[in-house]
Amino acid sequence: RSINTRELLECRNAEEVRICLGRMESIADRMLKAAVNERASGKGKKKKVAAKSPPRIRLGTPAAQGCSSRGGGSGTPSSVQRPPQKRAREGDRPETGMGEMTGFPVPRCYTVSRFFDMYPPVIADAEKVAILEQETDARRIQHAQDMAGVIRMMESALVLGDERDRLEEERDAFQVRIGKLKSRIVHLENDQADYEEKKKIFGDQTVELRMRTEELDAARAEVERLTAAMASCEGEHPAAAGLTTRAELVEAIAQLSADCVEGAVYAFENAKQQMMFLNPELNLVMEGMHVNGRIEGDRIVVPEGLETEEASDEEEG
Repeated sequence: RSINTRELLECRNAEEVRICLGRMESIADRMLKAAVNERASGKGKKKKVAAKSPPRIRLGTPAAQGCSSRGGGSGTPSSVQRPPQKRAREGDRPETGMGEMTGFPVPRCYTVSRFFDMYPPVIADAEKVAILEQETDARRIQHAQDMAGVIRMMESALVLGDERDRLEEERDAFQVRIGKLKSRIVHLENDQADYEEKKKIFGDQTVELRMRTEELDAARAEVERLTAAMASCEGEHPAAAGLTTRAELVEAIAQLSADCVEGAVYAFENAKQQMMFLNPELNLVMEGMHVNGRIEGDRIVVPEGLETEEASDEEEG
């Protein structure tokens, strides 16, 4: 098997492959005849074995893999003439961990060390016959397809390995980015909380500002009203200029009244003195005269209240 496979792999073009396969054809025919003879001689033994119930084979064992494997062998003489392997004892076989599987169990080459050394591959007789009966061109095409499949699998493994490294780098980069984004989210959440607090404060300040604006507008309207009320009118006395309060106005009126009374008294006394000065030879009677008196009938009448004020003024004088 190894020699024939090596010769096939050493072929440099399709023509050499066809010639090499042509040389192997006679060997395949002889092996096919040997297989047919062996099958015919073993019919009696198979009938006896078929009468008994077949033993239960657990999935994952070498016997189960040998019976269920398809296309795993080659049409070379070495694979057909290999002597059957001696079955190991139940206590010597390691546990493969296959269990009762419903599908085709793949050998555990990663977790079970040297799996195929302990369980060499076994080709079923039906597979051997199918391989030996296969046409040369069909076998060549199938081998080319199988080789292409192996190469595709190798290329896929290499590409997927590189892709895995690239994806791991991207994953690390994304994890770093996710960490930054999480920090950004926390920062934005804090900003949002601060914004909500400021929004509440600004809302309260807006309400207060509206109230203060309304009060200010009302105060301005009142100022305008008072300003209009205190505006100077035509012919206003100069003493009223600049007065802004009622107290100032009352005080100014009282001062004007006092000045008026004082002026009237001064004028009356001045008139009396001038009359006495101009008529020294006359003995003018001045008693009974009053600044506020008036003649009613044959006497001088002083309004009520003014007599008391005059008496109090004389006492003070």
